[in-house]
Amino acid sequence: DEIIFVKEYLELEKFRFGDKFDYSIETDEQTDMELPVPKMIIQVFAENAVKHGIYRKEGKGYIGIRIKGTDDNLSITVTDNGVGRAKAAEYSKESTGLGLKMIRQYMELFGKYKKFNINFSITDLHADNGQPSGTRVDVTINVIG
Repeated sequence: DEIIFVKEYLELEKFRFGDKFDYSIETDEQTDMELPVPKMIIQVFAENAVKHGIYRKEGKGYIGIRIKGTDDNLSITVTDNGVGRAKAAEYSKESTGLGLKMIRQYMELFGKYKKFNINFSITDLHADNGQPSGTRVDVTINVIG
């Protein structure tokens, strides 16, 4: 359900922004597609990629989503080739930063009640010349016990 939801979201954004970006969603064959995933966990990071990374990028953007895992571990990676977090912060002076704070709280609550350990990390990507070239978010979901 989450994959369908994020795909529909990205299709709407492509339409809204005039086909400004492409995207791909990949899953490994061995990935357990029945593993419970918090609602909108992928969409939130895809939305951040569009809103903060791709929107201000000159030229065509790209968002890649990769999902892989087993019965008790799931890894989700959302990568974009946008302007990078530092440049996005310059454009988004009015941003409150509440989005990431809320997703952290959401992950904590979901993990507590569903017996999962959920974490994410954000990595700034750079081209060979040191210039920002996008962002990668890695989300890990581990079954506890």
